[in-house]
Amino acid sequence: MTFAAALSAYNPFMRTFGWVFFGLGVLFLGIAIIIWAWGVAFRMGALEVTGRVSDVILSPRSDGNVYCPAVRFTTRVGQTFTHYSNICSWPASYEVGQEVPMFYDANDPERVQMDDFFGTWFLPLLFGFLGLVFGSVGYFTLFPVTWFTRF
Repeated sequence: MTFAAALSAYNPFMRTFGWVFFGLGVLFLGIAIIIWAWGVAFRMGALEVTGRVSDVILSPRSDGNVYCPAVRFTTRVGQTFTHYSNICSWPASYEVGQEVPMFYDANDPERVQMDDFFGTWFLPLLFGFLGLVFGSVGYFTLFPVTWFTRF
């Protein structure tokens, strides 16, 4: 038996460590799936529209300034709304006048999601990555791969 196998098989701390990390990995993967499913469900029931960036707002933060786009769009019934995005960046990711694809809820037009990579995939990918890392550390602590030591 290898040293790593002996540690995880007989040391209660390592067993607890492995189960905690494995549990956190499963939790993070579950959160990633839920966030992804919410996004898919919203898009399936939402209407697609093209908005236009009406302003890029400078927002001071403790670690520097960021730019947040304000996107104006018109619903299918002719109402005009302005969506102030909470996804900000430096440098600015959008320019005034730029067209932006977006989705809005027909029953609540102020519920909007911009159709960009960061807004759509950042949280599911972040939690999915954390889930894979934590889950892998926990799994390989609980069940070490001993075939590496044969070579």
